[in-house]
Amino acid sequence: MTPPAKAALLRENPGDGMTDAAKRYLKRHTERLIKDVGYAAACDLTGRSKATLGRYFSEADEHADRFIPVDAVAAMEAAASFPH
Repeated sequence: MTPPAKAALLRENPGDGMTDAAKRYLKRHTERLIKDVGYAAACDLTGRSKATLGRYFSEADEHADRFIPVDAVAAMEAAASFPH
């Protein structure tokens, strides 16, 4: 596939640009970050519910394209015991 064709495809389907390995990596590190901070603190820091936080690292098909927003990561990183 030529670079312009790939760029056009990604504009139409932005989620298709991430490999499955990259998705798993992000979800696993999201889980580690949330568990490092603790669910209660993560909920307070991000303003999200425990269920929503769980969906961010769930590898279930219905949550495959759901990822934690950067502002939530930044808030938790500040409280984490080490950088994730």
